[in-house]
Amino acid sequence: METYVVAEYGSLNIKDYVLTEKEKEYLNNMMRLSATPPFKWYEMKNGLYFEFSSWIGVLELERVRIVIKPKFNRGFHDVVDMLLFCEDLPLSYEHATMAAYDSHSLMEMIARLFVKEVEMILNKGIVKEYIVEEDNLTCLRGRVDIRQHLRTNFMTPTKVYCRYDELDTNILENQVIRMALEVVKHFSLTKQTMRQINRLADEFMMIADPYFSYEWPNFSYHRLNQHYEKAHKLAYYIWKQIYVNQLYQFQYRSHYSYLIDMNELFEKFVAKLL
Repeated sequence: METYVVAEYGSLNIKDYVLTEKEKEYLNNMMRLSATPPFKWYEMKNGLYFEFSSWIGVLELERVRIVIKPKFNRGFHDVVDMLLFCEDLPLSYEHATMAAYDSHSLMEMIARLFVKEVEMILNKGIVKEYIVEEDNLTCLRGRVDIRQHLRTNFMTPTKVYCRYDELDTNILENQVIRMALEVVKHFSLTKQTMRQINRLADEFMMIADPYFSYEWPNFSYHRLNQHYEKAHKLAYYIWKQIYVNQLYQFQYRSHYSYLIDMNELFEKFVAKLL
């Protein structure tokens, strides 16, 4: 895959590039991300032309990868610094984690930070909650659901219909982490990071289902789930990419994009300073 590097608010002409119908649909969907489209694109006689706006990151098509760099001296490192500052995450964390990666690797930076937080969750312990289960059992568990028992077991006195509480890991806190891991698996990452992501995704596959929704859940953090907060903040920026890559269909794509609106991030940054 050929890589092009362009600046925020810049333009790019890719000679002799012919879009497939799926690529056209993909780009059109991305144009509807917000009131301010991340870019405009035009099919020309001699190729494909882009005009970019305030969105930075990585735009991938089937045969090209476009890196849209912000107007900072340190490129994506400064973007990640702003993101961490806005979300009350330590800046030293990013410096220690990202020192080995070049300034073009926004996906890599986000993925590495997320991996570190998910590993911390596993070390401190997976959150569980009691949920109400009901089942037709051969022995009493919890309490008898009299009405359902009479309906179900009128002719089978050897069973009892029970309602009982059971600890479960398939809750929102874990579903959000599972979702983010499944999304990150489709990023263009180094082999080392991809191995870590795949390992964590396999572990969370046994813990929870992935969370897919158009609305980000509201979490109330307390003593038992406080260690999830940083991972959830990073997962939010990963979850937003599902819209970029078409909700529910990203796992079937051979290419993947990661875009951040710098105007939105800068507004958060200024609000945090004030």
